[in-house]
Amino acid sequence: MKVEAIITKLNTAKGKTLLLNVNNRIVDNPEVTKAVERAYAECYQSIHEDNEGFFVYLSVELDPRRIDCNQHPSKKTVGFFGADKIYENIYNWVLQQIKEESSIKNIATNIVTKGKIPFNVNRNMLLNLRPSQPSQNIN
Repeated sequence: MKVEAIITKLNTAKGKTLLLNVNNRIVDNPEVTKAVERAYAECYQSIHEDNEGFFVYLSVELDPRRIDCNQHPSKKTVGFFGADKIYENIYNWVLQQIKEESSIKNIATNIVTKGKIPFNVNRNMLLNLRPSQPSQNIN
């Protein structure tokens, strides 16, 4: 599994927003949303804050055989085979990134991006982003 993300630091976002991209398709997955919410909630609790707001763009690349597209007729909501491990890995990875960084950061874990923004947006919209970190696989 490969992950790319843009995450906000604590106390920078109002509301909770997760954009989940699985294999280049924007989808929903309630369990991944819960994993991200859990990671942020744990960090906010550790600094005694009630906000718990965040913005996360999470791009996950998985073997297509591990994706269950039959969760909803529109195919917008997907599930994963071997989901428990995937959710726990995403939770641990997001939690680690939040704890390590104190500002918005671009966490590009796919070596192919080589520091480039992993999707099409205006560079002026992504102020305060740092270059990509070395490639990371989370299993």
